[in-house]
Amino acid sequence: MDKTEKNRSTLFFIIFLVALGVFVGLYHVTKNAAENHTQIVADAAVMDEGGYLVSDLNRQKIVLKRDKRQAVGNSILVYRGIEKGDKTRIDVIIPSLDPEVTYPFTIPSEVAIEGFTMGQQRFRLVKVRKNDLWLILEG
Repeated sequence: MDKTEKNRSTLFFIIFLVALGVFVGLYHVTKNAAENHTQIVADAAVMDEGGYLVSDLNRQKIVLKRDKRQAVGNSILVYRGIEKGDKTRIDVIIPSLDPEVTYPFTIPSEVAIEGFTMGQQRFRLVKVRKNDLWLILEG
């Protein structure tokens, strides 16, 4: 192998490593951009039916951790995760009726973003992940 052939092989190897680095970098940038876009859209201001901003004073942000109980109003909510068909499962416990009984509540994400009523409270989905669920309790 003469010197030019060795230099050419080294050059192709360096170009290969640079190209590989660029592709790996682009993959991570686009993956993070998609996650950030979902969060930005979910964190955007909530509008009522008339297109007016709902005041933050009327809303309470709630973060439910998977399989952990959280008291919200007169109920206890337990986030159970994401089911097939992009549905979110929440178990509701109403201690005043029976603290041992759980009422499973399954809702498609598209509907949850628009807002839904669970028990006597109105919620809106902000963000859903495998291990946590972010809701806004609308007043």
